[in-house]
Amino acid sequence: PTTALSRLEMHTTKLNAGINSHAPHTHPEEEVVLLLTGEAEMQIGDTHTKVLPGGLIFLDSYVPHAITNTGTSPCEYFAFSMRPFVK
Repeated sequence: PTTALSRLEMHTTKLNAGINSHAPHTHPEEEVVLLLTGEAEMQIGDTHTKVLPGGLIFLDSYVPHAITNTGTSPCEYFAFSMRPFVK
């Protein structure tokens, strides 16, 4: 264990075709999303960006975001963030 590792959060998600991850939301942590398979569209604020496998997306703190599977098969992605230090 390290000081930083205890703050790391990661999840993987598999979305079926046409499914949204969730409504646009924000959080204090910056987040990085790595698309593993499929095709998706990432909403970041008012911008919508196509994402293909291997695509890496940086999400700044408190910026509304959501991801939608725009392909015809499932898409999978990793999402990584670091919780703030707690004093």
